[in-house]
Order: sequence, then C-alpha cells, then structure tokens
Amino acid sequence: MGSYDSELNDYLSDMHLLSKVAILDNIQDIYSLMNERFPFYGTKIDFESLHVREYKISHEKFLKNDVLEFVQEVLANKYNINLNTTIIYFGDDLLDKGYKTTIKTLKEFIGFSIENIPQHHYIVTDSVDWCLFVEFENNIYFGFAKFDKLNPKPDGTDFGGIYDDPDFTVW
Repeated sequence: MGSYDSELNDYLSDMHLLSKVAILDNIQDIYSLMNERFPFYGTKIDFESLHVREYKISHEKFLKNDVLEFVQEVLANKYNINLNTTIIYFGDDLLDKGYKTTIKTLKEFIGFSIENIPQHHYIVTDSVDWCLFVEFENNIYFGFAKFDKLNPKPDGTDFGGIYDDPDFTVW
C-alpha cells in the first residue's frame, strides 16, 4: 500500500468508515471499462464530446465544498442518482487502490482526499455508466458514458444509460 493509500486508510479508520469501504487492490477492469465507455483526449476523459455532462470551475480553497455541493445538486437533485448507489473512487497517480463504497459514504471522506492527495480524482459506478472527475486544477466534471441508449455503439448495442430527462446540459 502506497503512502497516500495508507494516509487515506488511516483517515477512514479514524472516522470509523472502514466498515463501509471495500479497498480494491486491482482496478484494471475499471480502467478498461472507462476506455470502452468514454472518449479520451490525451490521458483524460473528453467530457466536451459527451451529450450529457456538467462542469464547474472551482478555486482551490473552495474545491472541497464545491465537490460536495456538486454531488448533491447534480447527481442527486438533477439526475436523481441515489446517494446509496455503489461507486468506486480512485486516483490517476498517487493512490494505488480503488475504494468501493456508496456516494453517501464518499461524501464523508472526499474532502479529505481532495485536500491531502494532489491528483485527479475519479468516481464511477461499477459498470462505469457515469463519471465524476475532480481535476487537480480545481475543475469538476460529470458525464454519462458516451455509448448508451442515446448514443449506441456502432454495432447498435447500448449499455442502458440513465436518461429520464431528454434535456441535455450543454456547455
């Protein structure tokens, strides 16, 4: 376990959250699904090319609160994503592990992660239907997978994305 994973593990233990979080040693399957389901521009998801997406510019001193507000306003309120939905949280560099929990539990430690682990932060569902991305540069992105009911793969199959509202958020 790397030093940042140890630091996060200690925080989870101190906050009595370890029983609510499964630590994943291998998240290669999640990386593979992300590459299948989302378009990339360089090493990051190309959120601009997604039909359903959200974006918020933050400032370093407000990032923790902005992420918590974004989760509530966008995921829970706008897209009706249940806060008990199981997610996987991981980083792009400093964390070696993935952390499987609910959005509700994530809200209890994401602020610590953002303030203490200087990297990009990813939050996805098991099936990578959507991604919440907190960029090291203090931007917050959210988007549904590109290949879904509204934008099927070239072979005509879809992944059953969540689209109850036909209105799209366009930058």
